[in-house]
Amino acid sequence: DYIAVSIKEPISALVWFFIAVVMVIIGTYLLFIAGSVLVCRILQKKKNYYYKANHFVSVSSMVYRMKRNGAGLASICILATMVLVMISSTASLYFGAEDSLKKLYPKEINIQTKMKEVEDLNSENMEVIRDAVTEISELYGVKKEHVVDYYSASVAGYLEKNVAETDSTKVNQFSLNTFENVVQFYIIPIADYNQLMNASETLEKDEILLYTYRTNYTEDTLTIKGGNTFKVKKHIDTFIDNGEAALNVVPSIYVFVSDFDTALEGIRELEDHRGNRMLSLKWNYEFDTQIDSEKQVELSEKLGETFREFSIADSHGIYSYICDSREEQREGFYSLYGSLFFLGILLSVVFIFAAVLIIYYKQISEGYEDQARFDIMQKVGMTKKEIRKSINSQLLMVFFMPLIGAGMHLAFAFPIIRKLLLLFNLNNVTLFAVVTLISFVVFALFYTLVYRATSNAYYNIVSGAKER
Repeated sequence: DYIAVSIKEPISALVWFFIAVVMVIIGTYLLFIAGSVLVCRILQKKKNYYYKANHFVSVSSMVYRMKRNGAGLASICILATMVLVMISSTASLYFGAEDSLKKLYPKEINIQTKMKEVEDLNSENMEVIRDAVTEISELYGVKKEHVVDYYSASVAGYLEKNVAETDSTKVNQFSLNTFENVVQFYIIPIADYNQLMNASETLEKDEILLYTYRTNYTEDTLTIKGGNTFKVKKHIDTFIDNGEAALNVVPSIYVFVSDFDTALEGIRELEDHRGNRMLSLKWNYEFDTQIDSEKQVELSEKLGETFREFSIADSHGIYSYICDSREEQREGFYSLYGSLFFLGILLSVVFIFAAVLIIYYKQISEGYEDQARFDIMQKVGMTKKEIRKSINSQLLMVFFMPLIGAGMHLAFAFPIIRKLLLLFNLNNVTLFAVVTLISFVVFALFYTLVYRATSNAYYNIVSGAKER
């Protein structure tokens, strides 16, 4: 639970999640086997509580029962937690799919071209490409709206304090902490930032503006190994959505610079251990169309053909491209999230049946074990009403412990699950909180019905002993 609430970064949540799950399972079994017996011992020492007819019988029975059956209750708790986590997370993904889709595809048409050299990112090449997009768009009656137009250079690095190590061979590949510090840097001209955000920021050559996505950065300077050291003039609170950054598992830092060419000095020729160039040069062009979904798909395909020709002809510096339509991706996107939701429901049903069977088996087996003891109590004068009160007190304490435990696990797991959902581009915390709360309430009602049904079976066994 400490791991779940202390993790700050989504990538850290992904790395530590399964370790946290194993630790929670071990802790739950220890708690129900040893901790519950300790609680019963404490209750026995409270005379005002223990020396009452229904409490005396129930607590003394629980001490014996928990020693033998604590593992069963722990299993119920873990199964309940798994049901709640799966249902709440997959349901949130499904009902928040539209938000996630718009994160990955910010506009109706999204184009990204990769260029060979920095020199290819020039106004002449960009103008030719823009004119081609405009010409094709006009054929489909599109008047481009909310246009996003900028270029960037991206490189990955291992960030330690204010230094980004770009040589992957110098990073310990087997440390869990290593993954937490890997960051994708996007270097963007300040002129493009001003144009996109309708701002008027100015920078000196060694100054930068910073925007962080899925991470935090509080240092006053930033050094990219092999490149330059920059002074952080200001931290930016907002920037446009970037589908590539949203899809990327690692966090991103946007670096806005005054001189694009100078900022890339020293890192242009960086290569990984396979000899591939690490610096990726891109031009992003996105816009909305206000035409129907079928025409959007046709437009995207036509634009794709044009960029394919550019790439094959090796013209304008383009060597690869991505041309996506949000509508083109919608069906596959909802199919994926719908499949996850269905899988969550299917596994939840399996785990619920397993939990119900454990509960029913416990009630029946313990009913026959307690039959003789309640038979003796009836012979010495204990009424059926008193038996019912004792049973209710005992079962309420025993069989609602797993539900309470599952609720506590879910509450502590909420932060880490929320960060994992960020990797699926679900940033709607309110939706996730509401779905989680509804899931717990519905499960609690179902659990109560199971308790009522099985407790009646237990009561019928122990109270009918005298007549049999």
